[in-house]
Amino acid sequence: NRVLPTLPEKVSQRADKRLRTLGVNIYTNRYVTGQDINEVTMAGMNFQSNTVIWTAGTRINSAYRKVPVAELDSKNKIVVDEYLALPKDNHIFVIGDGASTKYSGLAQTAIHNGKYLGKHLGRIIEGKSSEPYKPAPVSLVIPIGDYFALFVHGKRLFKGLAPWLLRSVVDFKYFFSIVPFWHVINIVRQGAKYRRSRTYCPIDE
Repeated sequence: NRVLPTLPEKVSQRADKRLRTLGVNIYTNRYVTGQDINEVTMAGMNFQSNTVIWTAGTRINSAYRKVPVAELDSKNKIVVDEYLALPKDNHIFVIGDGASTKYSGLAQTAIHNGKYLGKHLGRIIEGKSSEPYKPAPVSLVIPIGDYFALFVHGKRLFKGLAPWLLRSVVDFKYFFSIVPFWHVINIVRQGAKYRRSRTYCPIDE
């Protein structure tokens, strides 16, 4: 019923406003019922399109349903106990997108899960007890167009150029960790040429 439905409503409203400023048409409360080469069909309407980008999220692996002792929640994620283990078999652990934990589905949560479980397994091997798992609040940076992003942490919301720069720094740090330096620089140059060839929408403050 709104963009970014898992985030606070004020975040959705701000993202909605920014998208409309960029000329994006938003249709909510509608299901996509079909799509062919050049047409998208939705409940009560259809429109022509040469390109369709599908971003409906991910589906949990069907193999999870085959674990005999696993219980699934309403989102088909596996229910885990306070140590990220199956309630009916504490020798089986589930982390990441497949675990029914708070903030599940985000990379930051998956990394937090992994760090916790690594320490927990180490303590089990040493015959020591562990503290229960505690979900860690996540921070989100949502770029919307050039030089604009939303930064969300709990109830805090910041918008504009500063969050966009923050996201850029994080992205560059990641890119430099997986590909050669000059490859990243060349991509930036190509992006700069592309930006110069476009007509910009004004930054919505």
